[in-house]
Amino acid sequence: MLIPCVLAVILLPIPAAAMENDDRAQSYHNIQRISNRSASRYQANTRYINKSSAPDQLYHQAKRLGSVKKTLWSLKEILSRYPGFRHEDRVLDDIASIYYIIGDYRNSYRYFYRLFKAKPHSSLWDKSIYYMCKILMKKKRYDKARELVKSNISSVRNRAYGPRLLHLVGQSFYLEKEYPRSVRFYQKMLREMPGNNIQPVIYFHLGNGYRKMGNQEMAHRSYNKLIKRFPGSIESGYARNILKKAPSEQGKAIRPSSYQPVHKGKKYYLQLGYFSKQRNAQKLSIKVKDLGINCRVISRSSRGKKRYLLVAGPYESEKRVRRHSQKLSDKGIRSIIHGK
Repeated sequence: MLIPCVLAVILLPIPAAAMENDDRAQSYHNIQRISNRSASRYQANTRYINKSSAPDQLYHQAKRLGSVKKTLWSLKEILSRYPGFRHEDRVLDDIASIYYIIGDYRNSYRYFYRLFKAKPHSSLWDKSIYYMCKILMKKKRYDKARELVKSNISSVRNRAYGPRLLHLVGQSFYLEKEYPRSVRFYQKMLREMPGNNIQPVIYFHLGNGYRKMGNQEMAHRSYNKLIKRFPGSIESGYARNILKKAPSEQGKAIRPSSYQPVHKGKKYYLQLGYFSKQRNAQKLSIKVKDLGINCRVISRSSRGKKRYLLVAGPYESEKRVRRHSQKLSDKGIRSIIHGK
């Protein structure tokens, strides 16, 4: 009789403790007047949590907190309490990305650098290099950005952010007003990486480089190639606008030779969100790009106010756009398919 009694004493507190945890969460919710219930549960669980699953629970709860300040504090606590946590690379990436979105580039660089040094085998490693380069370029430290790309390009060339990293090198030359070097670099990218996923961006910047050099013929040729090969891309729209406004020798507007209006139904797009604040659109775009889906933020004016549209595409087939839509849906990101 003694053994069953002992087992009953051991087993009974388990569901009671679980209920008690929710009660503590509710008490935190009532006493501290926290609007987000998940924030209440997080505070309760940080004190009364099963240590074997603590880092996983804290990580998933921290991502649901409504306050940026609380989320940052929570993610930093996970790093300090549980060194070597299996999702440590994601925690570092989340902290660095949040700092980047809110404009704290110093701290963003610091955490991306920690990810870069500590997790070379992580799927987020090339992303850390990309954003470190972007931050360096924002500070106009173009030489250091190029040096960082050069020292790591052999490892990241075939990874998701490889073409984007190389694009930053060409952009750095352009921003330094070294337009011939920028043009040569983009031409080399088109030769050596013909199937990269940012070709519309490369053609557009190649045309911009030629324009700055005063070579209007080559600029128009680059824009026309962009419009012909990627008619549904955002950059092709920019190229059309440039070509329409550019005066010809007769004083008329130059119309692209291969200009064809994109008929509704020939291309598919995913609308991922419509935001009043650019930082919210950028925050979601980072999550979408981490899933391997390219997307862009487009600014539009509506009733005198700026709005920011997040879109992915264009897609050639309905099957592919639906597959990406389902992939986003599985991660809790809603999308609307536009097209046929």
